[in-house]
Amino acid sequence: MSTWFGWGLRSPVVTTAAPRREEDAPGVTPGRPVPTRFADESEARAVAERCPTKALRPEGSAVEVELARCIHCGRCRPGDSGGANADPDAGADADSNVGVPGMEWRADYQWARWTCEPRPLPREFRGSVHIRVVDAGDCGACLNEVHQLFQPHYSIHRLGLFHTPTPRKADILLVVGSGTAQMESPLLETFRAMPDPVRVVVAGACALGSAVLSPTFVSGDGVGRLLPVDVVVPGHPPPPMAILQGLLLAAGRGP
Repeated sequence: MSTWFGWGLRSPVVTTAAPRREEDAPGVTPGRPVPTRFADESEARAVAERCPTKALRPEGSAVEVELARCIHCGRCRPGDSGGANADPDAGADADSNVGVPGMEWRADYQWARWTCEPRPLPREFRGSVHIRVVDAGDCGACLNEVHQLFQPHYSIHRLGLFHTPTPRKADILLVVGSGTAQMESPLLETFRAMPDPVRVVVAGACALGSAVLSPTFVSGDGVGRLLPVDVVVPGHPPPPMAILQGLLLAAGRGP
């Protein structure tokens, strides 16, 4: 017993490094539109008008993308004039949309970004990072993606990232949901109970204030009006790998 005890004291906890190769398994990301140039202004406007959340903005013959508003509906994809929400009565011809212009589409998940000057956790806090997750009025989609990170398929424990039920032991506050009136006080109390240094990561279009159904009389316009946000992860919902990238950025272990 004493031998094992001594070995444990001499050997630090070793965690697996972040994946060095980009994950390309099917279904790992819904993809996203990227800024695209079209033949003329009318074509650019026609493509931008398909977007139900105004995430596409025509500028001359080009279309810019506000990723925070994108819900990955697929309406703007090439050869698809309706995407997943196409009119079922528009016709049964499967080839009717072939050739319809659309946005360039990128199947990546590097969506997270700093909202301020990058300030990752100090080196002393990076070895074992504890995360407190708060549902601030989420519909369930983003929260489900967060839960996947702690399941065997992703198992972020191997990266030294752990979920904690108490804010007093947390290094990162991960928030999903738009910040409803009922959750404002619990969210602020959680933030204030966390020891310094605190890093706040918000995930999902609702938390960014860009959701389809917000703001309303019970739903806020994002978490940024309540907390100092460090890292945002757009998407509706963002895939687990995008959320993981945001957590690694906040911890100082991201690209």
